[in-house]
Amino acid sequence: MDQDNIERSSKLIGSSYTAQGNQSLRSLEGLVREIIEQRRLSERGYNELQIQAILSQLALMDSNNFTSNVGLGEREARVASSLVSSRHFG
Repeated sequence: MDQDNIERSSKLIGSSYTAQGNQSLRSLEGLVREIIEQRRLSERGYNELQIQAILSQLALMDSNNFTSNVGLGEREARVASSLVSSRHFG
């Protein structure tokens, strides 16, 4: 979430909750940055929510998941349900 949306959200939920949420988002960004810079996973491990968030962010960068693209290959044909798509992050 960008800084503008974080500031907008403080009008909805208050600045203290927004600050906590922003800290959580920055922490996740730090994990992604660490993985990219180190080119490996940390030895300390990640919880399930962190893993899902990291994979979701990386999946958003995959051209197969762009809304304007339509994949027509064999691999894309295997995804027949939204549940399977969700499980494999698109």
